[in-house]
Amino acid sequence: MLSRPSRLPLLLLGILAASVASAQPMMETPAVADTLRPARGPSTWGTVAVASGAVALGVLETARRTQDDRRLTGPFDVEVEWAYADGADKLGHMISSGVQAEGYAAAYRLAGHSRKSSATWGAATSFAWMLHYEILDGYGSHEVFDPTDLAANAAGAGLVAARAYVPELEAARLKISYWPSGDSCDATCDYAGQTAWLAVNPRAFAPEAEWLPPWINVALGYGVREGSVSLGGFEENHVTLALDFEPAGLPLAGPVWEAVLPFLQRVHLPAPGIRLTPRPSFVLAY
Repeated sequence: MLSRPSRLPLLLLGILAASVASAQPMMETPAVADTLRPARGPSTWGTVAVASGAVALGVLETARRTQDDRRLTGPFDVEVEWAYADGADKLGHMISSGVQAEGYAAAYRLAGHSRKSSATWGAATSFAWMLHYEILDGYGSHEVFDPTDLAANAAGAGLVAARAYVPELEAARLKISYWPSGDSCDATCDYAGQTAWLAVNPRAFAPEAEWLPPWINVALGYGVREGSVSLGGFEENHVTLALDFEPAGLPLAGPVWEAVLPFLQRVHLPAPGIRLTPRPSFVLAY
């Protein structure tokens, strides 16, 4: 029998909010040098180049939709599918839009904008691009425009912008891990192979505890297993508590490291953990 829709996505967001709230009075957030930003300041041409790149990608995506099985046949179809893939799809939207926002933010910084300005424009560009993507879904022959997808995109991109204004958010990150399940779908829709993680850095909550390595996180993961969307759903929801690697805790610096760090912080590497559901068990490298 297929499982009922999970509420884990809401639980993960609740834990994230609680983590930030509890971290604020005690957390020490080190200042990060803005080494990616050129000294000359914002460049109009650089800014236009970044925005134009996003527009070009949108045009390419529109062209692609005229070639595959999701042809833009219309009419525009709207449907709320919060329970799609037992909530795993919404977490995927949050992480995907967040990764795009990180990329655009890095590009805006190279164009001369400040960290806060770059994060804001990066999040806005990511959301605009994903809005275009969702509208294409609405006209697709096998897709729909889902407002909850748009909300997840806004949350994922918005967290990137918020992190620039609320340093305490550095204590928690949404991450992804993937191992192919054998489904014919690619990694973006192979939900049975994905696991979304909320990683929290214990050292951020207890900076005086020097025995806590700054490169170790604790992560709560959620993934669906034993099934696929095409078969009607998934039989199992896996909730796992595991250790996690925090690359920001390494003694590394410089513009190259600063550029790749946000993307490394989106990946959960295999680590020991305890699977809590559906059958409690120890996992050596989840």
